[in-house]
Amino acid sequence: MKYIIDKQYAIEEKFFKEIIADITKSYQINGKDIGLVIVAHILIDAIPFLEALSSIFSIDVVFAKPKSINQRVMDYLSAKFKIVIADREKIDDISYVSSFINKKHDGFILIDIGGYFSSVSNELKDEFGKKFLGSIEDTENGFLKYISNEVRYPFYQVARSPLKTNEDYLVGQAISFSAESIFREHGILLNGQKVGVIGYGKIGGGVANALKARQSIVFVNDIDPVKVIHSYSHGFIPQDKESLLKDADIICLASGNSSLVTSDIPMIKSGAYVFTVTSSDNEIDMKWLKENYLSSEISPMVTKYYKGNHFFYIINDGNAINFIHGTTVSTFILLVQAELISCALALVSHAVIDSTYSIENKIRQKIAQIWLKLFASKYNHVK
Repeated sequence: MKYIIDKQYAIEEKFFKEIIADITKSYQINGKDIGLVIVAHILIDAIPFLEALSSIFSIDVVFAKPKSINQRVMDYLSAKFKIVIADREKIDDISYVSSFINKKHDGFILIDIGGYFSSVSNELKDEFGKKFLGSIEDTENGFLKYISNEVRYPFYQVARSPLKTNEDYLVGQAISFSAESIFREHGILLNGQKVGVIGYGKIGGGVANALKARQSIVFVNDIDPVKVIHSYSHGFIPQDKESLLKDADIICLASGNSSLVTSDIPMIKSGAYVFTVTSSDNEIDMKWLKENYLSSEISPMVTKYYKGNHFFYIINDGNAINFIHGTTVSTFILLVQAELISCALALVSHAVIDSTYSIENKIRQKIAQIWLKLFASKYNHVK
């Protein structure tokens, strides 16, 4: 692991050093001791990001998303930071989260992936007052969770940032790669398969386009009529959910907000394969499914669920399938991570009121310029 850090990540460390040196000209923390409580994927790209954050802030705890942990990375980072496996039920308890926060800090910030702190953050504001500087959310489904809880503190989101568009597109590609790999292992080609994508957001759209390129017949469903129009313009076939579930050979759950409720499950076409692009608790009630259907393991990644004559298959126990193959979006993840750092600096340096924010576009442009200087040649194959 030390070799990986010293060699492979030297340029990523240079990127963050330049970002911090440049962005801190706009955002000054003036020697304040600021603590961070972070939710993170414990994958290889977390290493330079967490080390960059720790050069500015004090990291009180990192809650590791349980379905995206590389054990070698976990071992390496655990020697430097306090890492705890994230448990949504425990994090919903303010006393649990509060127990990790160093009360001597001048202030603290939450950096979230997936809305883990959305239900407890207003309580943290009540308990800590001005010391709670605010929260930052990385994902669309997490952003929606915060909004539904009516935030009463400064809240930054990067889910809808132009810099994140690159990541969302590549995640769609990674998901499609994993899907194709798993189906090939089970003797299934994507060519000609009827695929239903529920949720035509940035990642769902990326998956739909990637599967279309693999000659699948793609249907889409979304509760947002604007996104339905987008799907028409991109050449897809919108369907109501019931028709999609009954017709699709393969179903991708990409809404981030309960794609399948329990009443939907009996409508799934017998023999269909179901996979998600996020955590199972965001898309399908696996607890209900396991209590009401019998199951048998077909392979390490595929489980058959059946009740009477009705049966279908769930991939990766309902969790995001791209993590199966060590998901990566290459150096494009650095753009989002740099924006997260910028949001944290903004929360410290600006006297912002209780509202929802996104970072200034001039900061995004600085991030993009530094990235282009260091990484553009890697992707430019034209001499």
